[in-house]
Amino acid sequence: MPVGTPPADRRGLLAAGILGASYLFLVLATGIVYVALHPDLLLPGVSKVSMEVNLGRDALAKVPALLGTVLLLGWMRRRPVDPRPAPAGPAVRAGLLAATAFLPVQTVVVLAQQAAYDRAGWTMQKQPLVEEAQRSPEVFALVAVFAVVLAPVFEETLFRSWLYAGVRARTGPLLAAVLTAAAFALFHFQVDVVPVLFALGLFLAWLRERTGGRSAPIAMHACYNAFQMAGILVARPGSGG
Repeated sequence: MPVGTPPADRRGLLAAGILGASYLFLVLATGIVYVALHPDLLLPGVSKVSMEVNLGRDALAKVPALLGTVLLLGWMRRRPVDPRPAPAGPAVRAGLLAATAFLPVQTVVVLAQQAAYDRAGWTMQKQPLVEEAQRSPEVFALVAVFAVVLAPVFEETLFRSWLYAGVRARTGPLLAAVLTAAAFALFHFQVDVVPVLFALGLFLAWLRERTGGRSAPIAMHACYNAFQMAGILVARPGSGG
């Protein structure tokens, strides 16, 4: 095995690093600026400083996932690229259909999780940003931009393009799907959403395998998040939902 990372690999890893750093900067900067401009929209009992700290911690917590992927792919000497990119049009349609097909799966997973929580005497916690989005149109718009546009591009490039391609070359598609789905779920750093996100990660890996590129997983991820944002909109006080 040659020493060092080939030039093609270095270019791919540099692209992943730039993409990840840009995403983290946008999350951190936008969150801090928004909280600074709208302290009146904070949840009761949450101070401006603590919200900024939480936003910063959430954004910076994603750095290990990015660095881990870069180091793993460098160690594997694998090119983190889509081997067979799918045409964008069919891939987007496949992503939309896959997101719709996943909704019943999500329902089953959530119901099973809720039953397990009830048996254990636990309570599923709602994400603070979801609560904020339900009570503030401005927060809703901000969260929607990140959830439907930025996050799918960044996360699918990281997990279903760079990481999946590298792990699949060593382990095969099945184990690569399981490992990347687990990393994807844990990457969000909230225990209550791990089961659903693990199932979603398996769906996304399957779609990546069937289409050969990241276009379909990005489309599915964006559509799935759009469905969740629609649910938040319906559940907002005074929406009639």
